[in-house]
Order: sequence, then structure tokens, then C-alpha cells
Amino acid sequence: MKRLGETLRRWWLFWVVLFSHREPAYGWALFRILIGACLLYSLVSVGAAGLVDILWVDVTYGGYRTLGPVRVLLVDLGPATPSLINSIYAIALIGSAAVTLGIAGRLATFATLQSYLCLTTVNAQTVGSDDALLCNALWLLFLCDASSTLSLRCRMRTGRWASTASVGAWARYLIVFQLLVMYTFAGLNKTNTDWVPGGAMDALYNALLDTTWRRFDMRWIARVYPLTQFGSAVTWVFETSSSVMLLVFYYRYTRDRPGRLRRAFNRWDFRIPFTIVGAGLHLGIFIAMDVGPFSFVSLSYYVCLWRPEELRTVLVRYSSMRSTPPASRMRSLP
Repeated sequence: MKRLGETLRRWWLFWVVLFSHREPAYGWALFRILIGACLLYSLVSVGAAGLVDILWVDVTYGGYRTLGPVRVLLVDLGPATPSLINSIYAIALIGSAAVTLGIAGRLATFATLQSYLCLTTVNAQTVGSDDALLCNALWLLFLCDASSTLSLRCRMRTGRWASTASVGAWARYLIVFQLLVMYTFAGLNKTNTDWVPGGAMDALYNALLDTTWRRFDMRWIARVYPLTQFGSAVTWVFETSSSVMLLVFYYRYTRDRPGRLRRAFNRWDFRIPFTIVGAGLHLGIFIAMDVGPFSFVSLSYYVCLWRPEELRTVLVRYSSMRSTPPASRMRSLP
């Protein structure tokens, strides 16, 4: 019992220290900007296509199907009439711009979250996985305010766009956990011969030929059918093995401890190949298929794979390369 108690105590202290850690706020602020931009893309695309009244208004008032009452925080606002839906749409649109620019802090984030939830839940046929990712991100942006830097709020308070503010790193950890959970369960849901190596592996081929999703005529892929099989297999392996990244992050956090496996994991930065493969998959989906803002929302989550200090290092290196004359840059190469 004493040994068990000591083990539980060590694990409790580990979680307390982990979730008490604070870090510079600009990484979280960058995530806020990207999520806000994705929200604007999602809302503006619906409005520009003239689909607001069609998708979210009850059939009695001009929509295409019968809808239930509009709810916010378990309160019924009434039937989905054009005036109510357009008011909520306007709030969501203004709120998304406020989140992107960093105005009104938690108030703007909360208003955007609730209005976006109203729109995406009133008609279950219009909800996509990107909506769930956006709402989860907004909840964490509300709980861990991201407008203290890289925002108009910071500009108005300090006269500068950036500040030295810090935030709790726990929100970034949960975003990473959400990303890995999404991939893992998506991979488990694909455990059939259409995806798994050794089977037909024709899932990607069939998806690219589906007129519901494809952006343009994709019949030419029949000539490269083996490549689509390879893409199906890579997608399945990537998604089902993504939970291993939890071990990668744990070993990076405890790199000072002994162990051969820990040293092997810390010898390379596995986040780099993970990001390359994941970004390639999402960009490929965006180019070939019309699935809304899903690819952009998913890629926004990737920012949280990197600590703010790492993001700043990359930015500084890129800025210094841009400011260095090409001739000088060539002379500095080995």
C-alpha cells in the first residue's frame, strides 16, 4: 500500500506540475487568429452562396426541411424564422471577426461560440466534423483568453501589437489531445478492406470519383490507381498510429529521465514527419475535394504541436533570411 500511495503521489504531482505550466501567449494567440479566420471562411461561404435561409430556416418560413426550435444554453429562442436566424448569423459573423482581431476578449469568444452552436445544431444535416473542431476550439479560447497579445486589444492597451503576457499551457495540451483523438478514432472507423493494407484499398479512389465531394472531373485517376491505393493505406496508418504522438510528447517532457526507448524517441523530432504527412493529406483533400473548411481547421490545430518559443525561433530565422541579401546568404552557406 505504501508503494502504491507513493506511485499515486508521483503521478498526481506530475499532472499538477504539467497543467500549472505557463508559456508565452503568442502561440495561443496565433491559434486564435487561425480559428477566427476559419470561422469567417465557414460563415461567409454560406452567406455568399445565399444558403443561410435555406439551410437554417424552417420549411414553414422558406427553408428546405422542418426544424426544431432554436436553442441557446438550453433556452428556446423560438422557431427558426428568417429574422431570428439572420440575427444569429450576424452575431456569429461579427463575433468571428472580433475573435480574429482580438477584440472584447472572452465576451466575443462566448458570443461567437453560442451563436455558432445555434446555427450548427438547428439543422443536424448541415453539421460537419469541422464544426465540432471549431466549437471545441472556441470553448478553450474562452476558458484560456488568447487576446492578450497579437490583438487590437493589446494595441489599444499598450500601443503595441505584441506583449509579454503568458497563458496556461494546459489549453494547448488539450488542443493537441483533441487532434490526436480525432485522428485515432477516424482511423479506427476505417478498419475495413477499403483502407487497410492487404485489402482492396480503394477508399480514396472511390471518394475522389464521388460527385458529391470532388471539385472537378477526377476520372483520370484510373490511370494512377495504384497511387490511390497507396494514399488510402498511408491515410489509415497515419490516423491509427497518431496516438503514439502522446508517447512522443511524454518522452519529450521527461527527457531528463533514463530509458532506452525515451532516448530513441528524443533522438528525432517526430512532430516534423507527423506534420508533413498530415499537412500533405489535408492539402490534398482541399485541392481535390470540397469538404468545407475542414482542412484549414485541422491544420490550425497543428500550431499547438509546437511550443511558442519554437514558433518564435522559426519566425525570427525566416525574418533574418528575408532581410539578408541573397549574395550574403550564399556566402554564408558551407
